[in-house]
Amino acid sequence: MNLTCISIKNETELNFKEKRKEVSVPLCDVVFFESCGHYITIHTNSLTTHSTRCTMTELAKLLTDSSFARVHNGIIVNLSYVKRLDYKGAVLNSPWGRVPVSRTRRESAEAAFEKFKRKL
Repeated sequence: MNLTCISIKNETELNFKEKRKEVSVPLCDVVFFESCGHYITIHTNSLTTHSTRCTMTELAKLLTDSSFARVHNGIIVNLSYVKRLDYKGAVLNSPWGRVPVSRTRRESAEAAFEKFKRKL
């Protein structure tokens, strides 16, 4: 049984329930996802946040687009907002500033970022 309230429509729109209301956010506006238990906080480029019930594992399965990478156990970042990766984390090209990149995910994050840059 799938308890998640989040889905992706036409590979461009994120649909989810927040406080019993249906919400839709363009995927290109999502800067990063952050987890807290079984809830995900969605951080957008317009500095708004949304929260919905979903695990990172469920969300990672939905995000088949190669422009998203899991850089930490609790963070999935939109690579189109990553300016660079440094020793402190991922520097974002948005008002959110920076997100941490874990040591165990650094290598895969760097590979995903390089692959994404080559596609541009």
